[in-house]
Amino acid sequence: MNKVAFFSVVYPGVESFLDDFFKSLMIQSFKNFDLIIINDGLHNLDVFISKYSDLHIKIISFTDVIPKIREYGMNYLIANKYDIIIFGDSDDYFNLNRVETSVELLKRYDIVVNDLSLVKNNEVFCKNYISSRCSNMQEIDYNFIENKNIFGFTNTAIRAQIIKQMSFNKNIKAVDWFFFSTLLYNDISAVFTNNTTTFYRQHSSNIAGINKVNSTNLIPHLEVKINHYTEMQKTDQKYTNLCESYKDSLSQVLNNKDYFHSYLVTLQSQEPKHHLWWENIKSVKEL
Repeated sequence: MNKVAFFSVVYPGVESFLDDFFKSLMIQSFKNFDLIIINDGLHNLDVFISKYSDLHIKIISFTDVIPKIREYGMNYLIANKYDIIIFGDSDDYFNLNRVETSVELLKRYDIVVNDLSLVKNNEVFCKNYISSRCSNMQEIDYNFIENKNIFGFTNTAIRAQIIKQMSFNKNIKAVDWFFFSTLLYNDISAVFTNNTTTFYRQHSSNIAGINKVNSTNLIPHLEVKINHYTEMQKTDQKYTNLCESYKDSLSQVLNNKDYFHSYLVTLQSQEPKHHLWWENIKSVKEL
């Protein structure tokens, strides 16, 4: 067994992206890693695995809600004593130095978060997206991700020793945001790098995506922030006021169609050009 694990989840609907995912891992400059995949109900995974036999692949069949799938996978990695966990979504693909860069930087930091290049219809339409907001080798602290997130389960890597037995509330909507917020709250060190990148697909099945706020996603994204602040206030009371202000905003949006429109227009007018995850959704008090 290797000491480095690349951890991902596959599921029905991801098939058209899997070849790019596996090919990008086949050509990694650092080869000594195990690919740990939780299979959440994909029936033809063997068809793909047989084409990439050079990879050290371990398949774990497990089906549940997203937070519990992540919990199960991380607890497997902890139990099997991996030193390093690199996260990557199975609908994305990665620069050939993704694993190598993560391993090297984790000699100095507890968490590494790397850049994203946005992909749609198999075309890269925005390179080094996060670099428009963060500088290379910038240390990222807890306060930076209070109202936004750059830590996804597709562009991060961690020292396994910083986590213990995991347990996620099954109702958490943004598991990655919650997970990394909790770690940074405990003064865990994190650094951003653009020396490698994740090619991050934007498609209709994306739960989050780097999407502009619109009439379809406004309410679901408000609910994500309420959910996140509700969970985080159990750890840090500073989130209590944020939680209440977002609940008030959601109530007004749901109860007044005219207000919904004016609120949406205001959000769109103030939307940063390169907004980070959840950043473009604000409460009424923040506008």
